[in-house]
Parts: sequence; structure tokens; C-alpha cells
Amino acid sequence: MQAPKGEEGLYLGFSHLHSFISYLFAFGLSGFLLDKYCPDPRLFDSAEAYSEATVNAHYIWYVFVGIGMISIIALLVYGLVVRKIDGKKKLSAQAEAL
Repeated sequence: MQAPKGEEGLYLGFSHLHSFISYLFAFGLSGFLLDKYCPDPRLFDSAEAYSEATVNAHYIWYVFVGIGMISIIALLVYGLVVRKIDGKKKLSAQAEAL
């Protein structure tokens, strides 16, 4: 798809809007996850206390797996919806041609 003449900047801005929103979300989420599962080692008195605090650091990956699964489902739903809309457009175009 190409941008209409004279609206290239607007088209480009909207085409990258998803990246902007996802970066904001990732910025907040990554900070929260790191604070929760991988805290700063200087905050602990001993290596044992730090080891205890980071024992579940692998849980971070579960969050990313969840995000990936949600993305897969969203893309499948999007594909079905777009295919249905395109099918309706095709049928109406064929009906008009007759």
C-alpha cells in the first residue's frame, strides 16, 4: 500500500505508531520485571540473600512466552477477519459486475 500524494508524512507516522506504543509498553514492563526478578546485587548483604532473591529469574521468560502466544492468537484472528472482509468485498464487486 502506498501513501496518497501529499500525505506521505501522515502515512509514515501512523505506520510506525505500533512501534512507538510497543516501545513504551516494553520500557515499563522490562523495568518492572528486572526489579522484581533480578534486583540490584548491591541491595543485599550477602550472596545467599541475592541468590534467594533471583532464584525465580527465569519467570521473566514466561512473560515473553505469554506475549508471543497472545501475538500469535491476535495475528490469526486478524487474518481471519481480513480474509472475511476481503471475501465480502469480492462478492459485492462480482455482484456489481453482473
